[in-house]
Amino acid sequence: MEHNPRPRPLEALCLMSFIGSGAAALLYLAGAVFFEKASEIIIEYTSAHSTEQISARYFLTLAVLYILSLQGVIGMWKLQRRGFFVYTAAQLAILAVPLLRMGEDAFSAVSVIFTVLFIVAYATQFRSLKKAS
Repeated sequence: MEHNPRPRPLEALCLMSFIGSGAAALLYLAGAVFFEKASEIIIEYTSAHSTEQISARYFLTLAVLYILSLQGVIGMWKLQRRGFFVYTAAQLAILAVPLLRMGEDAFSAVSVIFTVLFIVAYATQFRSLKKAS
């Protein structure tokens, strides 16, 4: 049998983050590429009456941040401490970009709770991660 040096909780966190950040990266990338259609969908299915405060560039920025988040998750999957810092910085930027672009209307308590929850959960696994060699 092969020994897996990755703790189960870290594996679970990485898998959940890979799914979440991967899906978000793809959706925001699609939103950037198909911005006109995305705007129609946003207006039709949300409480937003316009999409004047957002742009294809806004969606692209978030897609890039989610890709950075994925890089951090991949780093932690490989047991690299650097991955934790990349992931944390990307997630905090993901929270900040909407606030900077749209102000307090973009604040999401649910997003903050999940972001803090995952960062804290990863921090509990930090000792399993190795320094860069």
